[in-house]
Amino acid sequence: MSHEAFLKQIQAHPWDDLTRAVYADWLEASGDGRAEIVRLQTQLHKMVAADAHPGATKPVRRRLNHLTSEVDLLWLVKIDPTKIDACDPKFEFECPKAWAMLEPTDDPLVRHCHQCSQKVYYCLSVRQAHERARWGQCVAVRMGPHRRPGDIKRGRRRRMGRIAVR
Repeated sequence: MSHEAFLKQIQAHPWDDLTRAVYADWLEASGDGRAEIVRLQTQLHKMVAADAHPGATKPVRRRLNHLTSEVDLLWLVKIDPTKIDACDPKFEFECPKAWAMLEPTDDPLVRHCHQCSQKVYYCLSVRQAHERARWGQCVAVRMGPHRRPGDIKRGRRRRMGRIAVR
C-alpha cells in the first residue's frame, strides 16, 4: 500500500485501530519516526474512551505534543482523529464529531460538516480553540495539548438550523 493509500484509508475510517497499527508499522519499516505519533494517538484515544484519569494520560499527551510540534502540519491534519468540540447538540443533525470524516476545503485547517453545514476549524492550541468557540465556531483541537472534557464552551450566538424535536 502507498503512503497516500494509507492516508485515504485512515481518513475514511479514523477510528480503525488496525489500519492505524499497520500504517505505523509501515512508517517504522520505512525509518519514518512519525510511526510513534500514530501509535500515541491510538493509545490516547483508547485511554480517553476508557475514561482514564487525566494524570494517566499526561505522559502520553506530553510526548504527543512534543512529537507533533516537529512534523508537517498538513500530514498531521490528515491523520488526526480529534473529536470536534463546541458543536451544538440541540440541532437535529449532529456533527460526525471526527475531523477526519469532514470534507476538506481549500484551507487545510478548515473542514466542512455537511450535516450541520458549518465550518470546523482545526486549532493548534486550546487557547486558539477558546477564541473560535467564543464566536460560536466548531473546533477541533489537536490531541497533543493538555485537554480535559468540556474545556471549550460555545459562545452565545444565534444560529440557524432545524431544532431537534424533544
